[in-house]
Amino acid sequence: MACSKRSPKYRLKLWAYYSIVVPGALGFLAWLFVWGVPVLEFVASDAWIQLTRPLNGVLMALAFVQILILFWGVEETRVFFAERALRKGKVPTDRTVAEYDWYAIGVLSFGTFCAGVLYSCILVICIPMATTLVDRQPLLQVQVVTEVYHGSGTKGRNAIRFDGTHWLVGGLIEPPPEILDAAGVGDRVVLTGVGNRWGVFYDDIELIKQQ
Repeated sequence: MACSKRSPKYRLKLWAYYSIVVPGALGFLAWLFVWGVPVLEFVASDAWIQLTRPLNGVLMALAFVQILILFWGVEETRVFFAERALRKGKVPTDRTVAEYDWYAIGVLSFGTFCAGVLYSCILVICIPMATTLVDRQPLLQVQVVTEVYHGSGTKGRNAIRFDGTHWLVGGLIEPPPEILDAAGVGDRVVLTGVGNRWGVFYDDIELIKQQ
């Protein structure tokens, strides 16, 4: 049965499509600019991470439902993506349409995980970062070091991980060499900048060695 552009099923699939793509892109950019290519020097507080930790499972469930809606009904899904290809000026060949049958198998499992992770990036980066736009003041944030990574080339990157923070962005990426070399597990890192109880944009890093 064809999936008409005006049918409720088409609109539902369209909603699922954009509700995955748009937040997913936002989550990826947030991760990229804070952790991947650290342009924004921001760290969410332990209080925010602990407050929102239970929501990670909810986000994963939401991603599963969205992808299930998008790929439910093989024939309708093929028609949906064929029409998407036509809108982009592409010719939906048999291979272009049929390949989504295979995507439906992999995307439902792997795609759910990826989408859930990107949604978590919004939760632990974008939202606490946005709160600093309406409530910001000079701030000191103290973090406890749990791991120190000395990367080199393809073996990884230099990083300091903090206690209680999120596994995606929980710490400092490419910290100053003098901080990285001196840091050890149990030491405290003081981040000075502007922010609130949910996170801080830091511009100074101080290491306090444990006694």
